[in-house]
Amino acid sequence: MTETNVDVEAAQKAGVTTDEPVMKNYWGFDVREDVLLPDGVSFVTIKKMNEGDKAKYQSETRSDITLQRNTGDARLKADPAAERKALLLACVVGWNLIGPDGQPANFHLTAGPNSFKNWLQVADPAVIEKIEKACRKLNAWLLNELSVEEIDKEIDNLKEQREEAVKREAGE
Repeated sequence: MTETNVDVEAAQKAGVTTDEPVMKNYWGFDVREDVLLPDGVSFVTIKKMNEGDKAKYQSETRSDITLQRNTGDARLKADPAAERKALLLACVVGWNLIGPDGQPANFHLTAGPNSFKNWLQVADPAVIEKIEKACRKLNAWLLNELSVEEIDKEIDNLKEQREEAVKREAGE
């Protein structure tokens, strides 16, 4: 069998039949998607994390566990706001937004007054939540880390949002 460095999916998309197994290139990837914001024009571009991004994110968001020897109690220290911010900083790679001056804002992750990091401080939490959910969906391994309790909270949150939407639509 002849070895090749052609990606099977790319070959099939190009219309090439692949009767023999074809090796895939596992040296990195770049998967990106745009998250459309409520105005239907503006968007934020997010990426799927590679192993290096994942390791950095996990290192930044690890939880501290304290065990009390005397009582056997355990305390878990977690900061959901810091975890969300680390996720967004790891995944967001671009945007199509206007700045506070009404002019197109160049994307900078952490530098400058119009940086993504600064925008996170003043942005609508509902918009940030939409971006966060898209990041989690694109990085499916993050969904596997949710506990049953966290999933239940998400379900309760969605039920509340549904009730609000029903009330809003009934009033229109």
